[in-house]
Amino acid sequence: MDKFSKREIFLLTIIFIMTSVIIGFKVKSQEEPIIVEKTEVESIKEKTLDEIEAKEIIVDIWGAVKNPGLVVLREGDRINDAVLKAGGLTEKADRKRINLAKRVYDEQKIIIPEKGEEFQKIKAAGNDIGHDILNDYKININTASKLELMSIKGIGEAYAERIIEYRQKNGPFKNIEELKNIKGIGEKRFKAIKEYIKLR
Repeated sequence: MDKFSKREIFLLTIIFIMTSVIIGFKVKSQEEPIIVEKTEVESIKEKTLDEIEAKEIIVDIWGAVKNPGLVVLREGDRINDAVLKAGGLTEKADRKRINLAKRVYDEQKIIIPEKGEEFQKIKAAGNDIGHDILNDYKININTASKLELMSIKGIGEAYAERIIEYRQKNGPFKNIEELKNIKGIGEKRFKAIKEYIKLR
């Protein structure tokens, strides 16, 4: 008579298989799910931090808007966002002279002109205050960030980077015409942007 009967051998075989399956499952569950769960947690954490760190900016919008004054926006927002926060445009707003797609930046003063209104008249009425307002309307190419430079119509990311690289290498711009030394900014492009820039 054999040491183990066929029934005992069969039962031992079943127990061995089940034990192997259970051990294999535990090993797999200890290796794979932990890595996946960790990746998902880190991804959620990074996304949450990005949302928390989204920079708030404040701009002063006035002119032909329903509720002129200070509005709080997010970095990367457009003039259209500022207009909406200010209650929208009035019936007197000169829509053709407003670039709603232009990006805004912190501490910017946004002027929404009325139909037929000229900046020279605003300057004459406000004297020095009016002059400051007009000056704030332009972008300082010596101190502007990449985002601020990109808010100038006709200046994309590549040109903004070239402007910053140029002033880092050569120092502050001595005059706005110096922009024409930058590759891609010829006479035509310079004429299109010169009314939107300043040196200080």
